[in-house]
Amino acid sequence: MMITDLAISLAFAVFLTAWIIRKMPGRTWILLGAAAALLIASIWAYLISRWQAQIAIAVGIGFVLIALFTAFKKSGSSSKTPYISGVILLLAAAASMYPILTFPVGQLPAPTGPHMVGTRSFELVDTNRMNIQNAGEDAARRLLVKVWYPAQDLACQPVPYFTPQEADTTARSLGTFFGRPKFLTHLRHVQTRSCKDASILKQTGAPRPTILYSHGYVMFAGQHVTLMEDLASHGYIIYAIQHTRDSSTTVFPNGDVVDMDPRIFNAPDDADIKDALDLAYSGETYDDRLEGLLSASTQWLEDQGRFAQSRKIWVDDRLFVHNQLAEGKAPKSMSDIVRASDFSKIGQMGMSYGGSTTGAICLVDTRCAAAVNLDGFDYHLKAINADMPVPFLMLHADTDMVYASANRPRPAIGHSFNDFAYERFEGIGLNENVTRIELRGAFHLGMSDLPLFLRGPIRNAFVGSTPKRHFVQAQNRLVRDFFDTYLRLQDVDYPNAAIDAHKGWLNKIDNAAIRTWWLAKPERERHILEQRIKSVTTAEN
Repeated sequence: MMITDLAISLAFAVFLTAWIIRKMPGRTWILLGAAAALLIASIWAYLISRWQAQIAIAVGIGFVLIALFTAFKKSGSSSKTPYISGVILLLAAAASMYPILTFPVGQLPAPTGPHMVGTRSFELVDTNRMNIQNAGEDAARRLLVKVWYPAQDLACQPVPYFTPQEADTTARSLGTFFGRPKFLTHLRHVQTRSCKDASILKQTGAPRPTILYSHGYVMFAGQHVTLMEDLASHGYIIYAIQHTRDSSTTVFPNGDVVDMDPRIFNAPDDADIKDALDLAYSGETYDDRLEGLLSASTQWLEDQGRFAQSRKIWVDDRLFVHNQLAEGKAPKSMSDIVRASDFSKIGQMGMSYGGSTTGAICLVDTRCAAAVNLDGFDYHLKAINADMPVPFLMLHADTDMVYASANRPRPAIGHSFNDFAYERFEGIGLNENVTRIELRGAFHLGMSDLPLFLRGPIRNAFVGSTPKRHFVQAQNRLVRDFFDTYLRLQDVDYPNAAIDAHKGWLNKIDNAAIRTWWLAKPERERHILEQRIKSVTTAEN
């Protein structure tokens, strides 16, 4: 809790106590002092991005007026306990504190590994790609990369979740997309567990296991800091790429700012494919759902809107960053971390659109050794009826909640929007290295740090109802166990250990019924469908 939060709550407590106890010595001055302190603390909080204090400002003005009225009114007032006015003032205080308590500010939870965590940021520029996402005819593709790694410095300068500049740009642009520009600006006061520019932990022998990460559409590279810190505390090096213009506003290390592409706010209406998407999500048979998926995909490819154009851009971004780092073409300030990273067999990971990018990358880049998709639809389409060549974790939000929030009927068969992706239909459910797991109670945005920054009904409505101790920890444990198993080749009883630790919240998904449905079809019908699928999956990405 911030100092201003404590000051506001203490001022309320003192004022209400003095209001109830009529015979308190110096009561008039106590009321005036508490009301003034409340107003000053609330205004100060608001000025430093604690927008949740705006109700407290209005109430504080009222309390000051009440205190002044009490100070100047004639003597001889009643000494009876003011129950009615006390209840009214208490409700005003509760209304003021509700947004402050609903949006908590503190330090992120400690990572579970034995190492300290360091973080740095740097920029890579691809001069072979110009004017990407309407950046400008003379603008090369600029990419912000954030890295987390095991550190050895004893002194630690923790970085905030957002710097003040990022709060005014990155956080505000993301909030604008959700209709509330100030929604996340207060996170500049949240302290991470990462030490800025710390020295990397020395290691002899093989380079450290390394992971590349992409955020969700319009999100930002640091949306999963708790996951990055936990992995780094266990010895991993994680590079997170911010996909400029498709992300929230980007702040580069030199202070340059590149805005989110404003065309995102003017995306064309998807009404033309809405019926197909509804069928893909909610069809009562697998035939209906596959027909909906193929129809929607065909229309989407033909439209080639901005969202579809990003598919190739994000894949190119990931390949460019990987190649640059593998060739040692990084800023000098990053040379020690780059040398310690293993780029020959790498973990790939992403959330939402970044999760889709992850699947696409691992179908074309043989350096991918294992991959995690955090609740991302297969927007790249290449993975439909295709076996992933590497171990793959598909972690879903709670599908029942997704259907309920979208007012769509839950289909009697199938489970998720990726039922038809990442495995060939005739073998779905037979590959032990492809794992599909659901986090019960979670919405899509729960696959991030956001559950840590919300409480109460707003949290449940926005990110889901999974208990706090399971929300982030379950994701962290499952992802870490996955990479320990397939990058480090350790026996950590994946995924059973994580499922047991979060019993009832992490549930395995069984898609074997699709195999039965597919194999029951006549060979000619399967061939026709395979040709339709091929026409979609081989389209230019």
